[in-house]
Amino acid sequence: MSWTINWFLRLGSVWKSKEKYSRREFLIQPIVGIIVAKYVTKNFTIDEVKCRCGECDLSDMDPDFMGMLQGIRDELGTRMPVTSGVRCSTHNQRVSTTGPNGPHVPHETQGGRATDIHIYGSEALRLVEIAKRHGMTGIGIAQRGPRNKRFIHLDNHDPKEGFKGPRPHIWSY
Repeated sequence: MSWTINWFLRLGSVWKSKEKYSRREFLIQPIVGIIVAKYVTKNFTIDEVKCRCGECDLSDMDPDFMGMLQGIRDELGTRMPVTSGVRCSTHNQRVSTTGPNGPHVPHETQGGRATDIHIYGSEALRLVEIAKRHGMTGIGIAQRGPRNKRFIHLDNHDPKEGFKGPRPHIWSY
């Protein structure tokens, strides 16, 4: 599957210049009248990382954070399904104990810098080890209960931003 996406990327870059698009996203070009998908990085789509409240269209992720996440994904060598990316304040207040200003909510001039990855078992442990090497400063581990509810939270917030605990910080849910 990834070879197909890479082929479309190479072919699309020949047809149109990527300069038309912001640095936060690039578009796989129309091929035979069909747009395949919008990607934030080579493996993460805008649909994966956008707010899931159903009321807003917030999808603004920090490019540096997404670069780190892509590096982690490359080293892990397997899919990293995103269960939660950027969140609007209203949605975050509904689904999180961190209220309207949690780590998933964009702060000031930066896009979202947090994501939850659906992963469990030995792959979850590998993800935590790799994430620490790639500079993630917040790692939350939720590995109890049914497999479909397990995830690893990753963020790279600065200690000065006021989140609980010192940074780097690892916690369990």
